[in-house]
Amino acid sequence: MKLTISKKLNAFIISSLLVSIAAVIFLSTSRFTADLAGLLRKDTVDVAALIGGRVRAEMREVADRGRILSAVSLENFKDETSKNEFLQQNMALEKDIFALGIFRRVQNAPFTLSWRIMNPQIQKSKNLVATDFEAIDKTNSLPLDAISKGDVNFTIAKLPEGSTVLRVGLPFIQQGTNNFSDLLVIDLRDDVFTALFAESTSYVSYLVDKTGTVIGSSDPTQMAPGANVGGLDIIDAMSKSSGQSGQRDFEDANGERQIGAFQKVGFANLAVISQVPFAKAELARAIIFRRAAYLAGIILFLTLALGFIFSESLTRPIKTLATAAGLIEKGDFTINIFKPNEKTNPRGDEIHQLSHTFDQMVMGLRERDKVKSALSTYHSKELVDKVLSGELKIGGERKDATVLFTDIRGFTTLSEKMEPALLFQILNQYLSCMVNVILEHGGHIDKFIGDGILAVWGVPDSKAGDTDRAIACCLAMRQALKVLNTKFSEQGVQEFHIGMGLNHGPVIAGNIGSNERMEYTIIGDTVNTTTRIETLTKTVGTDLLVSDVALKNSTGKYIIQDLAGHQVKGRSQTVQVFKVDGYAEEVKTA
Repeated sequence: MKLTISKKLNAFIISSLLVSIAAVIFLSTSRFTADLAGLLRKDTVDVAALIGGRVRAEMREVADRGRILSAVSLENFKDETSKNEFLQQNMALEKDIFALGIFRRVQNAPFTLSWRIMNPQIQKSKNLVATDFEAIDKTNSLPLDAISKGDVNFTIAKLPEGSTVLRVGLPFIQQGTNNFSDLLVIDLRDDVFTALFAESTSYVSYLVDKTGTVIGSSDPTQMAPGANVGGLDIIDAMSKSSGQSGQRDFEDANGERQIGAFQKVGFANLAVISQVPFAKAELARAIIFRRAAYLAGIILFLTLALGFIFSESLTRPIKTLATAAGLIEKGDFTINIFKPNEKTNPRGDEIHQLSHTFDQMVMGLRERDKVKSALSTYHSKELVDKVLSGELKIGGERKDATVLFTDIRGFTTLSEKMEPALLFQILNQYLSCMVNVILEHGGHIDKFIGDGILAVWGVPDSKAGDTDRAIACCLAMRQALKVLNTKFSEQGVQEFHIGMGLNHGPVIAGNIGSNERMEYTIIGDTVNTTTRIETLTKTVGTDLLVSDVALKNSTGKYIIQDLAGHQVKGRSQTVQVFKVDGYAEEVKTA
C-alpha cells in the first residue's frame, strides 16, 4: 500500500504529539518542582534571617536592661533598704525578667553569689523564694569561668514550681584584659521569644544553642523548648560554618526530608533554624502534573481531530525542507531528507526530487565543513577563513606580534617513567587544556614542538590589546594548570610544571612550502628570543617571564618583578625580563 503524504502526516502528528506532550509535562512539572524548592529554600533563609535579627535585638535589649538595673546597685544609697526598694520598684516594671543576680570573685577564689533581686510581680504570682534560684544555681549552673573571660552563655532551667527559666550569663565588671570580676545572671521567662516567631507562618522555626538544645519555637508541639536536636545535619552544618547564615537540606528525626536554613544570632552562640518539608514541593508537583495531564489530553484530542480534517492540505515534505533549511542556516550540516543508502524513487514528485537535490547540496556543505573543522584543530578560526577564501598565498610579510612559547619542565624524565599509552593520554589532556585557554584569549597556535606550544597574537591579523590578551592568557594558563594538576593527582600522575616565555617584536609570517603542502608559520629573531626567555624561567625559578618590550606594548597593570638583563644564546645583547605574578587591579583584559 502506497503511503500518501496525508497518511504520513497523520502518523507524524500522532507520534510527535504524544512524545512532545509527555516531554512537556515531565519537564514542566520537574522544572516547577525545582523552582518551588528553590523558592522554599530562599524563604527559609529569609525567615531565619528575620527571626534571627529579632532575637538578637531582643537579647541585646534584655541584656542592656539587666546591666542598667545592676549598675544602679553600684550607686551610693543612704542605706541598703533604700537601694533594695529602688531596685524592687524598677524590677516590678519588667515583664520578662524573673530575677537578676551578681556573682563576684575576689582575687583567685571561686565565684560566689554577691546579691540577687527577684521581680516582685512574678515572685508574688508564682510564690517564688530566694532558695528556688539557689537550687537552680546548683542544678543548672552556668560556666562562670568562661563568662569571666568575656563569653556570653545561655542555659535552660526549671524552677521547683515547674516554670521554665532561660538563664543568660553576661560579663559585668572588668578587672583586667579578658578578666571580669563580676558576672551578671539574668533569669528570663521561657516565652520571651514566642512573639518573635510570628513571621514563621507555614515554616517551623526554632532557636537553639550551640549544643542543639531548643530555646524557643514557633510550634512547641514539634520543637519543644528543652529538646535537643544536635544530631540533625542542619545543626552540624551550622556549627562547622564560618559564615553567619547558610542553607542545608536534611532529614529530621522522623526521616522526613526538610528544606532548612540557619541564621546565627551573634549572641551567646544562639542560632535560628527555619525548616519546611520538601514534600510541599512534591505535593504541588503532583497537582500540577494531574492538571497538565488533563489539559494535555484535551489538547491532544482536539489537535488530532483538526489534523485528520486538514491533513490533505498539509504536506510533510515541505515542512521538512523548511526545517532542514533553517538548520543549514544555523550551520548544522548533519541533516538529511533521505536516510543514507536509501533508494530514491525516480518517479517521485517535484518535492521528492527537490529533497534529493537538497541532500546533495547538504553533502557538499558537510564535506566543506569537515575540511574547515579539520583545519580548525591546527589553526585559529581567522586563519582557516583566510585559507578557505584563498587569501593566503605562498610568501611572507613582516608583522609586529606577541609570541608565547611554553613547555613542560622535565618532560623527558617524566616520559621515561610512563607507559606510552598513558603518556599520550596525559599529554593530550594537557595540550587540550592549554590550547583552549590560548584560543579563548584570541591566540593563534603556530605549532607544537614536542610538549612545547608556540602561540602568537597579531598574526595573521593584529588587534588592539593583543599583548594584554597574551599576558592574560599566561595567567589563565597558570590557573588552568592548577586545576589540571588536581585531576592528575587524583589519577596518580605526577604534577606538571611549565615554563612560559612571552616576547613582542617583528616576525616574518606567511606560508612556507609548495602548492601541494604549505604551512603557515612565523620566523625571526623575536621567535628565537622567546624560546630563550622560556629557558630562563628554569634559571630564575619562575613559571612566567615577560620581556621589557612586551610589557611596554601592554596597557594593563600587573604585579611585576624586574629581573634585570640576562644573556641568552644567540644574542650579543642582554634581554631584560620581568616576573609577572598577577594583576595589580581587579579589571582584567578580556
